[in-house]
Amino acid sequence: MFMKLSEREPFGHPIKFRSAVNAGLKKDEQTVLLMHMDGENDGVVFKDSANDKITAPVNVVTKTTEKMFGTASAFFANGSLTIPSSNDFYFDGAFTIDFWAKPSDITGARLYFGRTAGGSLSGGDLYMYYSGGLNIGGFGSGEISTGVVLTVNEWQHIAVVHDGTNLMVAVNGVFGYTAVKPVSYTNEGDFKIGHPYNVSPYAGYMDEFRVSKGVARWTDNFTPPTNAY
Repeated sequence: MFMKLSEREPFGHPIKFRSAVNAGLKKDEQTVLLMHMDGENDGVVFKDSANDKITAPVNVVTKTTEKMFGTASAFFANGSLTIPSSNDFYFDGAFTIDFWAKPSDITGARLYFGRTAGGSLSGGDLYMYYSGGLNIGGFGSGEISTGVVLTVNEWQHIAVVHDGTNLMVAVNGVFGYTAVKPVSYTNEGDFKIGHPYNVSPYAGYMDEFRVSKGVARWTDNFTPPTNAY
């Protein structure tokens, strides 16, 4: 059962954009998961370009008619992609999870990604879902309500960044949430994209899903990537 925290701390620094310094527009040693979501129309093969893992799709296909980069994107129809459990997804310091999303439904509580050993999310799990705004678990005794909102049926770049001390969330290169939040999740398990667990699944498209370990790709407002990683 989800807990809510009313933690909507103001974003204090001015709006300024910079190019993606250290953003890694190619695969580098900090990239532990990189999914281009390329493939044929209605394809079911999903590959990790970082470590050659092949994910297991459930009600997810590639669509060539809708994409940000490359040949296709992933279309989620109440489904999920599962990446096997690995220490790659245990973060004890800086990390970045970023991707492009075009949600077709932002009503209810819809999970974008999560990692848990059980069938239901708890305070010891790392996850992000949308319910009136982006909510994140894994950084304390309850969830963080960031107040960061998305737009339905539009492509948006989402970045969840931790620099070892601060948790930051950006949409389209603008940080709308930043706060001192130590990493405190303890549970392990498969890393899943769009999996429902005890909330509704993500609905819509995703492209260029990347997980980086040991690096905060951005700490100031930035220009979102203009090419595939």
